[in-house]
Amino acid sequence: MEAILRDLRYGLRALRNNPGFTLIALLSLALGIGANTAIFSVAHAVFLRPLAVEDPASLVAITNNVLSYPDYLALRDRNHVCRGLAAFSFRELSLEHGGQPERVAGVAATGNYFDVLGVRAATGRTFLPEDDAGADSQPVVVLSHQLWRARFGGDREVVGKTLRLNGVTFTVVGVAPPSFRGTSLVSKPDLWVPLTIWPRLATGYYTKLDIKRRTWSWLSVFGRLESGVARERAESELNQLAQQERDANHAKTQPGFHYEMRPLTVAATGMDSRQDFVRFMTMLFAVVGVALLLACANVANLLLARATARRREIGVRLALGASRSRLVRQLLAESVMLSLMGGAAGLLVALWSLELLSSFDLPGGIALGKLDLGLQPGVLAFTFLLSLATGVVFGLAPALGASKLDLIATLKNQAASVTPGHARLRHALVATQVALCLLLLICAGLFLRSLRNALSINIGFEPERVATASVNLGLQRYDAPRARAFYDQLAERLVTTPGVQSAAWATTLPLSGGRDRDGMELEGYQPPEGQHTDIDSNAVSPGYFRTLGIPVLRGRDFDARDNMEAPGAAMVNEALARAYWHGQDPLGKRIKDNGREVFVVGVVRDHKFIDLRTDPPPQVFFPLAQVTEEWGLTTVSLVARTDGEPTKLFGTIEREAHGLDPALPVFNLRPLGDNLREQLTAQRFGGALLGLFSLLALALASVGIYGVVAYSVVQRTREFGIRIALGAQARDILRLVLGRGSLPIAAGLALGLISGVVLTRFLSSFFYDLSTTDPLTFAAAATLLAAIALAACLIPARRATRVDPMIALRDE
Repeated sequence: MEAILRDLRYGLRALRNNPGFTLIALLSLALGIGANTAIFSVAHAVFLRPLAVEDPASLVAITNNVLSYPDYLALRDRNHVCRGLAAFSFRELSLEHGGQPERVAGVAATGNYFDVLGVRAATGRTFLPEDDAGADSQPVVVLSHQLWRARFGGDREVVGKTLRLNGVTFTVVGVAPPSFRGTSLVSKPDLWVPLTIWPRLATGYYTKLDIKRRTWSWLSVFGRLESGVARERAESELNQLAQQERDANHAKTQPGFHYEMRPLTVAATGMDSRQDFVRFMTMLFAVVGVALLLACANVANLLLARATARRREIGVRLALGASRSRLVRQLLAESVMLSLMGGAAGLLVALWSLELLSSFDLPGGIALGKLDLGLQPGVLAFTFLLSLATGVVFGLAPALGASKLDLIATLKNQAASVTPGHARLRHALVATQVALCLLLLICAGLFLRSLRNALSINIGFEPERVATASVNLGLQRYDAPRARAFYDQLAERLVTTPGVQSAAWATTLPLSGGRDRDGMELEGYQPPEGQHTDIDSNAVSPGYFRTLGIPVLRGRDFDARDNMEAPGAAMVNEALARAYWHGQDPLGKRIKDNGREVFVVGVVRDHKFIDLRTDPPPQVFFPLAQVTEEWGLTTVSLVARTDGEPTKLFGTIEREAHGLDPALPVFNLRPLGDNLREQLTAQRFGGALLGLFSLLALALASVGIYGVVAYSVVQRTREFGIRIALGAQARDILRLVLGRGSLPIAAGLALGLISGVVLTRFLSSFFYDLSTTDPLTFAAAATLLAAIALAACLIPARRATRVDPMIALRDE
C-alpha cells in the first residue's frame, strides 16, 4: 500500500510538472467520460433504478390490456398465484385549495394499491379497505410528496384538512414518501383517490359510464406473486380465469385475446415506448463510446510521446536496478490517476449534459424532464469504474512499450532507443482515431441528410404560425350547452384580435401522439366476418381545416348550421374514401357511430396524423357542437393561426379564456410546430450529438496525426539532413514525409468506410428516405477527413524540408 501511495505521489508531481500535457489529456478524458456518464444516467433512471416499492422483483403487471372493474374483481378474488392484485387508472382532476383551481394528474386506485406495493406513508396513512368500499365511502386522498411541498408548503398538519377535486370535498389522510412516484417512471401522479369514488368525480361522457360495466375496460392491473410462483404460471392461470369469467358472462372474446405479464419494473417504462427508447439509447451509447475510444487513443498517443521524452529517466531507473514490472506499475499508476482526475472533471460535464438533456422528449414518449436524472450512487459507481478501466486501457500499452528500452543507447541519448514497436503502436492508434472519426462523420451526415429529407415530407397541413392551448371544461363541471357557448365565444374573441387570422377547436391534434378510434358502420362496406371497422375519429369546430391549411376537396366545411338541431354531419379524408368506397362518391354516404347516424358532407385532403412514417389513416371528423356531450367535456385543444410568432399569442389566449371563466386552467400552450419537431427528436438530437462529437473527433484525430508525423520528423532529422546533403529537393522530402504519414490515414479511412457500411444499417429506423450506405454521405465524410488529415501531415512535412544538413549532422 505504501508503494502504491509513493507511485501516486510521484505521478502527481510528474503531471504537475507537465501542465500542457495534463490539461489536454484531462480535457479529452473529461469529455469522453462525462458524455458516457450522462447517457448512463438516463439509462439508469429508466431501466436500472428500482421502483420505490417493497421487493420490486416479485411485482408483475398485465401489460397488453386494460380490464373492466368486474374483470379485475374476478381475477383478484379467484386467483391463487398472487398475494394481491391491485388496479388503477390515470385521470385528470381539477384541484381547488385556497386559490385558483389547477389541473393535476390523479390516480384512481383500489384500496389495496399501496399495500400490494408495500408503500408506507411519510405522513398520515395510505388507503384502508373501507376507503374503497363503494361510491358512498368518505372521500379521502393521499398526496404525492411533491404536491404536498409545492401546494401545501410541506405542512405536517395537512392530514385531516380538506380540499376539493372536481367539486367534491376530500379529506387528506396521508402523504406518500418522497421516493414514491407510482408505478410509472415517466408519469408523476400528484395524488391518489379510491377507485370506487371515481363515479362522483366523473365529468362529461364518463358520467354515463357505470363502473360495474364489464364492457368498460379502463384499469391497469398489477400484482405481487406468491413465493415460488413463476411469472409464466401466473400468466397462464390468470388467462384461464379470464376466459372462464367471459364464458360465464357470455362475453365476446376478441380473436387472439391473451393477457401478458411483465415485471412491473419493465412495465413502468411503458411497453409501447420501450423498443424505440432502447434502440435510441443503444445509438447514444455507441456514439459516446466511440468518443471515449477517441479520447483514449489520443491520450495514449500523448503518453507514448511523453514516454519518449522520458526515456533517459526511465533508462537511469533501469540502470539503478528498477525492475520492468516496477516501471510498468509506476507508469500505469500515473495513467490511472490521470483517468480518475478526468472522471472527476467528467462529472461536471455530465451535470451540464443532463441539464441539457432534461429539455428533450426522446422517442417513445420518454420526457426526460420527468425523470430523476442526476448523479445517483449507481451513476457515480459507473463513473469510477469507467475511469479506472479507461486508465488501464490507454495506459497499459504505453507503459509496456516505455519499459522496453535499449539501455545502452538510451543512456547515450541516441535515437535508436526508440523501438519499431513504438512507431507501429502510434500509427495503429492514429489509424484507429481516423476510423472512429470517419464513422462519426458518416453517421452525423446520414442523420443531417435524413433530417433534411424529413423536413421536406409533405405533411398535408401547415403548422407554422399556429398556436395551441388546451382546456378541460368537464373538470370545471360544465354541461354541454355551456361548453358549446365557451368554445364559440373564445374562438370569436380571438378572431377579433389583431394578427389572428382564424381559430378553432379539436379533440385531437395531428402528430400529437393522441388517437381516438371507434367502431363504425359505413354505408356500402361490409367488413369480413368477425372483424370490426375501427376508424380514427376527431371532433372539430368550424374553421379547423382552414386554420391548419387543410383544403376541403369536395363538399363543404363544417359551419354554424351543424348544430344540435341539424342532422348529424361528418367529413372524411381521402384515405377513408379510397379504403372503403373505392372511387364511389363519398358525399351523402351514411356512417353509424355508437348508434348515432351521420352523413358525409365533405372530403378533406390527407394529412400526416399519427407520425411522419405512417400513412394518413382513414379518418372521420365530427362537428364538435354535435358531440360536445361525449367528447367536448374532456381535454379539447384550441388552434389559432397568427401573422407572427405563435408564442406571442399565449398571453392573449389565457387572458381571453379567463375573461370568460377566471377559474379555468389553460394548459399545453405551445406552437403546433413543436409536434413536428418532436417527431424529429431522434434526427435532431442524433445529428446535433454526432455533429458535436464529429468535430471533437476531427480535432483529436488531427492532433494525433500531427503528433505522429512531427515525432517521425524529429526522429529522422539526421536522415533528412543526409538526403538533402546528397541533393534531395524539398518536394522529395515532402513526398517522403507525406507518403509515410498517409499510410495510417489510408488504413483508418478504409477501416472507417468498412465499419460504416456494416454498422450504419442498425440505424436505418432513424432515417427518412435515405439508404444507410448513401454514397454521397460516405464520399463527403471521407473527403473531408482526408483533407484535414493531410493538412495535419503537411505542417511537420514542410518543417522537414527546411532541415539544415550541417546542423543535423553536427547534432548527431
